[in-house]
Amino acid sequence: MAEGGSSIDTTRESSVDSEVVKLKVKQKDCELTVAQTELSWTIKDQKKNCTFSVRRRDLVAVKTKEDVKNKDSTVLTVVYVKQQKDFVLKRCEESFSGSNSVCLAVAKTLQDGINQCADRPKRLLVLINPISGFSRGEKNYKNICAPIFEEAGIQTDVIVTQSAGHTKEAINGYNLQTINGIIFVSGDGMYHTLLNALFKRMAMESGMDLNDPNYEPPELTVSVGHIPCGSGNRIAFGANGCFDVATAVYAIVLGFKTKNNIFIVYSGNEFIAYAFVLVSGIWSDLLTLSEGRRSMGQIRIPLSAIQQFLIKNQRVADLTIKFKAAEDFSDRNDTALQRFLRDHRYTRNTEKEASDSNTQESATLTVVRGPFVALVDLDVMVSSLVDTFHKPNYKPISDASQLVIHKPCSKWEMLKTMWNMALNTSQFADEPPEYALSLFVNEFSVHVNNPNDAESCFGRLERTLSIDGEMFTLKEPEFTARYYPGKVPIFCNIPGVTGRVG
Repeated sequence: MAEGGSSIDTTRESSVDSEVVKLKVKQKDCELTVAQTELSWTIKDQKKNCTFSVRRRDLVAVKTKEDVKNKDSTVLTVVYVKQQKDFVLKRCEESFSGSNSVCLAVAKTLQDGINQCADRPKRLLVLINPISGFSRGEKNYKNICAPIFEEAGIQTDVIVTQSAGHTKEAINGYNLQTINGIIFVSGDGMYHTLLNALFKRMAMESGMDLNDPNYEPPELTVSVGHIPCGSGNRIAFGANGCFDVATAVYAIVLGFKTKNNIFIVYSGNEFIAYAFVLVSGIWSDLLTLSEGRRSMGQIRIPLSAIQQFLIKNQRVADLTIKFKAAEDFSDRNDTALQRFLRDHRYTRNTEKEASDSNTQESATLTVVRGPFVALVDLDVMVSSLVDTFHKPNYKPISDASQLVIHKPCSKWEMLKTMWNMALNTSQFADEPPEYALSLFVNEFSVHVNNPNDAESCFGRLERTLSIDGEMFTLKEPEFTARYYPGKVPIFCNIPGVTGRVG
């Protein structure tokens, strides 16, 4: 049992690897057991004993205060999280009372464990987009996020962005060595802006040329976290398995992390952007329509979809697509191509990739040409978005991105495709429809054959590429994307990382 203000010794090696102290919970006798990885307590009752437990890694805060009913007694409150349905993290607490020396010793032991956890952030930079989504960012942060950070003892430096370029300015001028993470309270658009600001800053500080196609960016030195308050919140969902704001905050507090993937996009010999989702064709046409209705909030997307799919005609482009993939995916890609190439409008060839080295063997590129209407490339496989949270100990495949290309099909089939993509179903990974070619690649290029005049309506659309929901106008109707896995450490609630059961 603890003495005075000393810490309970849970690190000694003996036949007993935990310490048991006697306290009270709501006037009932209680035995509290402090082990190296777990805190458990048994409440004594005349009818039956009830035992509860929590991992020490899931503790949010430890508090003590004087017992108003007994000056020789202290109230010890333990705040922790429990995972509920749909991976939501719920705040829980339990209060114990007992002698001052025992409660203070237990509190010190538990608090020392929290403080010594290297993964848990101590200080964060928080960026809030006040107009994202339905302008909920500031309100949600004040009412939900700030109290959690304060209770957990995490310091925050909060910046409410005032313009589109404010995030970049804030990142470029900030001393990143003073923080353990950058949190953005917004939608996916700020994730794009934040990553581009961070990676460009690293390239500039290291003297690297962004236009060099052989440049591979290093992993970010600072972790990021997404608190979902925007129209699109895919990053938060992919990290936490839900869109709950409090869950995102608790995931940040506890400090579990995974690593997200990125693309680098080039057009010609020029760097365009870092990205996590690339969209072209009918999908970028849809987003172009949607951008003009941003003031309408989330409803702008279904309205634009109705116009795009039910009113407008499909825009078909003759594309040449070149790609290469890791050896593990060769058979899978070949099977998909054989099925797709039953349509004789499409051709397949191979060619050697140009190499700047005389000693390095050139990679073989697969070349596909034919009429296409849409293209989507994701930094993570569609199936991984689902399996990451619903298969115990599942580790996402990060050796390749998923490229889905659509040939002309009915409007109803395109609507079904959009619905399946919105639901993050694994259809394209496991059973792609006949009109879709699903490939697993780590580099690819797209070239529009016989493009329209750049000043015409179709010509402008052929040169439009949606990168993470942001619209980019290319000088020429072609681009190249290179995939780099594991470059973005991000706070998460993924079962395979946290060790919790879904």
